[in-house]
Amino acid sequence: MTADDLLRISRYVMPPVPAQPSALGFLFGTRHGVEGFCQETCTLWQAGMFGKLLVSGGATAGNSQPEALVIAERLAPLGLRESILI
Repeated sequence: MTADDLLRISRYVMPPVPAQPSALGFLFGTRHGVEGFCQETCTLWQAGMFGKLLVSGGATAGNSQPEALVIAERLAPLGLRESILI
């Protein structure tokens, strides 16, 4: 498979779609880049891009605290209200 093949596939699978407000946002769990994800999520919320936020992620190897809880606890000090979290 060539680089051109991969580019064609990615353009088909991930077409450019303009961002638009939604009732529900999704933030998938991660152990890497939590700060950046949380900052960007707060920016999107402040811009009115979602009303509720579903945060996912479970415990991972070597970490007993679920990813969703780690992320939720970081969002609050950044200004995202706990009442919008799912």
